[in-house]
Amino acid sequence: MTAFLSGLLFFIFVVDVLLLIPVVLMQSGSGAQAGLFGSDFAAGAFGAKTSEVLVSFTKWLVAIFFISSLGLAYLHLPRTPKVPPAVTSTEQAPAAETPAPLPAENTLPPQQ
Repeated sequence: MTAFLSGLLFFIFVVDVLLLIPVVLMQSGSGAQAGLFGSDFAAGAFGAKTSEVLVSFTKWLVAIFFISSLGLAYLHLPRTPKVPPAVTSTEQAPAAETPAPLPAENTLPPQQ
């Protein structure tokens, strides 16, 4: 199932990128000849309201781009298998040896 979903998302991703490139290049920017094809190319070829349509279409394509790329990243995360908890054995580890107690009195001779 994940292979099919991964393939479908990859296909959507590639088609989206191939549509997004020319749509972004057709939009006119703030400069006189900012667009790749010139500022009046899209308006002359597709009508006067083309800039509004291109902006709306670009927003949808960018949203699809982000969703599909996040979906592909999630599907290709490395998965770690779930390991059952370790079985506790009935044997106990030997207790650590306690160090010998220190002498209670000072055994050094008094200093003068």
